[in-house]
Amino acid sequence: MQTAPSPGLEDALRAISSSNEETARVAWENLWRSSRAMLHAYLRSYLCNQDDREDVIQECFLKVWHSRFRFREQGTSSWFAFLKKIAYRCMIDLRRRYVRNTLSLDDVPEAEVPAVMDIADTVASAVLAGELYLAADVLWLGLDMDGDVRAHQQQLLAAQLHHLHHKSWQEILRLLGYFGMHIDRHTLDRWLSHPGVLRHLIYRQIYYSNERLAAYLLGLPAHSWRGRLDEVAKQVQYPLEHRSLPPAASSWDEVWLVLWRYRYAVTPSQILQRDECPYTEASLERALDSLDSRLPFRQEMERLKDALDAAPGACYDEAVHQPGLWQRLALQYCYHDGLTHNDIYQRVAQAAECAGYRLTMGMLNVWLSNGRLVQRLAKFYRDWKGKGEAEDAF
Repeated sequence: MQTAPSPGLEDALRAISSSNEETARVAWENLWRSSRAMLHAYLRSYLCNQDDREDVIQECFLKVWHSRFRFREQGTSSWFAFLKKIAYRCMIDLRRRYVRNTLSLDDVPEAEVPAVMDIADTVASAVLAGELYLAADVLWLGLDMDGDVRAHQQQLLAAQLHHLHHKSWQEILRLLGYFGMHIDRHTLDRWLSHPGVLRHLIYRQIYYSNERLAAYLLGLPAHSWRGRLDEVAKQVQYPLEHRSLPPAASSWDEVWLVLWRYRYAVTPSQILQRDECPYTEASLERALDSLDSRLPFRQEMERLKDALDAAPGACYDEAVHQPGLWQRLALQYCYHDGLTHNDIYQRVAQAAECAGYRLTMGMLNVWLSNGRLVQRLAKFYRDWKGKGEAEDAF
């Protein structure tokens, strides 16, 4: 069977709803090819795992195919907006399934299944409302429950200016005023001594997403690492003469390893199974030992500790010696970055030890087993929004 030539994007939008299935199929394939990169970029802020993004994109386009007869072409802008809406809903469904799987639904007594399903739906509702991570920050970091994201960002900015950039209170008030934040000295002092604001500051400094960590290990500039990291990933496919080695990398084999181990969070055993892997088991272990010795978590915590120790009125002990900060990190690394418990422990324990908080692998396993943190967050969110009474999951 001969297929029609691949149409342009606008032609494909007109042809996708054709009653001729072959014409519609060619149009659908063209839309798939022309829209995948956009969807990957759009979903990246929600899903760090590349396989998860690919699953969402496939599900999204299956929905497009099955609903093609109802589609009406209204231009490329409307198409991309329509596609993002479907992809967002598919992402929510993926999150809901992931939560249910995390809560080990197969092992739950039949009488408790509705409660588990309700937890999954609550988490999905929080994602839809853009409030999941806000709720996590309020619950575990101790941010003001009545504040919104903007208020918390204002407090974080003030803390960064004071503790990290050593600005005087007069300079901070003046700088905040440029952004329309007009507060008095008393309010500023309250912010700077608030344990929740301090935890928020520490969290933002010591949390490294998979992509941020890969960029750090490659020595990419802090102000432009996102675009540079994408470019490095592309260069891996180029001939050697057309590549530019990142500043902190010793070889392109090391670049390849940083991308797969830290950006894509692939385990060492999975890396060795890849056909293009340039390492033996022994050389991989040595390379990872070298990279692990350069991880920034202890260094970041030491810098913060020095800054906060020197700050009058900063409740450092209260901020770091309770489990909330470390549970918030564990939640993010587990459910946002998709890390294994061992990888989470490696990232969190270094900073925790430096801060004087004793974290063991057993403690971390208890926090993350059977979705305990998710259950606690869902119950807190329902109570926060007046949808039920919060109960401590521990």
